Amino acid sequence: MVKVLLVFLSLYTLPCMALERVESHSDMTRMYQQQSVLLTITADDKLDVSALDIRPLFKNFIVGELKFAELSRNGRFFSQWQIPLLPLQAGQQQIPKLTVSGLYSQAITLQVLEGAPPETIPQVVDVSLDRLELWPGQVALYRLKISQPAGIQIDSVTPPTQAAARIQQIGDDLIGNEIVGGKRSRTLIRTYAISLNQPGRYLLQSPVVQGQLLRASGNRPFLQQGPQLSVQIEPLPHQQPPTLISDNFTLEAHWQTANSSHKVGDPLLRLITIKAIGNTLDQLPAIELPAFSGVRSYADGQSQSEGLQHGKLVAERTIRQAFIPQQPGKLTFPPITIRWWNSLSQRLETAELSMPPVTIEASVTSPTMTQLPQTSGDSGFPWLTLTFAIAWLATLLTWWFTGRRLPKLPKIRYINDKLSWRQLKRALRSQDPQQIHLALLHWGCQRWPHLQPTCLESLPCYPDLRPELDALLAACFAQTPTSWSVVALRRGLLSWREKHPQPEKRLNPEGLI
Repeated sequence: MVKVLLVFLSLYTLPCMALERVESHSDMTRMYQQQSVLLTITADDKLDVSALDIRPLFKNFIVGELKFAELSRNGRFFSQWQIPLLPLQAGQQQIPKLTVSGLYSQAITLQVLEGAPPETIPQVVDVSLDRLELWPGQVALYRLKISQPAGIQIDSVTPPTQAAARIQQIGDDLIGNEIVGGKRSRTLIRTYAISLNQPGRYLLQSPVVQGQLLRASGNRPFLQQGPQLSVQIEPLPHQQPPTLISDNFTLEAHWQTANSSHKVGDPLLRLITIKAIGNTLDQLPAIELPAFSGVRSYADGQSQSEGLQHGKLVAERTIRQAFIPQQPGKLTFPPITIRWWNSLSQRLETAELSMPPVTIEASVTSPTMTQLPQTSGDSGFPWLTLTFAIAWLATLLTWWFTGRRLPKLPKIRYINDKLSWRQLKRALRSQDPQQIHLALLHWGCQRWPHLQPTCLESLPCYPDLRPELDALLAACFAQTPTSWSVVALRRGLLSWREKHPQPEKRLNPEGLI
């Protein structure tokens, strides 16, 4: 009984005696403002990573990525946290006491000096703005350049920050090499679009880079931040704000079909192209679909692109609109007017799109179906007809159950269009224009995931297969069944895919640089 009681008491008191000491240590106490310090917290017990509360650090420091390790020494377990810190201000700073499972670490006083630090760590972050004065809503390009010389490993980088700004990355990272002081260095260039809506002066916080100094004695984490940049937002001289502020803005439209005459029931396909320099896609104005009496109107998707061209941000969107007249007469489209502020000439301009009226003629009588030639009664034609009917019914049922509903694209590691290509071939066999149109877009999304096409014009194969794809679109919007044949489209797609084999590429490149 006494032994059982002693065991019970030892188990009861063990949690209270397990964690006895929490120690804190920094690798330097005298430093420059652009230097980072490595804080190490050690607890003499096996704890979870969440046992340390780091929230007090965010008041006076930029906090890097925390690294946690469990150590064993002389038969006892230890928990260790390592956190790189970058001071926000110069002067005397203090790393506060931190809580670890109810116990506190020691506070550490740092002397942070102003000025440039010695060349213990090379400057790896460089930032710049293409313009320092903007109008409300105007976009500035923020360029971030990261250099990775020998002996340094770059692990992560944060975007620039400003609470009132809208910030988005433009395009992909540009990774290259350059020679500095006779030594090769890897570089990463990343571009952001930054816009602010209210007048005033704003300070942009530079990205923070975290990396490691590669040493034979062991790698040391570090933080580095680029210089802060200031931008001034000037008020517009007009009380009524324009729809868009741009370096250049164009609005164009054309008919996809080149027919000079249009009849009732024939689809009219209008393509409207909006292009702006110095703007993002979300800043482009919306174009409404006009409504007419006696005309069925459809929004047939859009294609868009956004990127850098000759150092300028260019956003372009093509909108497809389909109209099927139900009665003869003259079809007049309302003009489209966009008021925009020219940031280069600093004046208000108007872009207007007008299209001439279209005359709709009465449709001709629907053509009669061609009669099959008559054959003698002993030719076996009824049996041949029955055989073809059964085969056609089997094909229809197979298409209904296997190709009617296209499954969602799987999340695959490699970009490959084999799955959607099989679905497209099934749709081609069905000869249904609507299903072929859907399957083509499905195939385009899988083969070109960075484009995500929403209309046939945005497919990279469209320029080579334009006559076949235009005929498909006409069949999709036709009021009555047409004599459209799938043979030319099937042959064109097969030939194009054979001439353009698809290399397998990883969706996510490994490593930052």
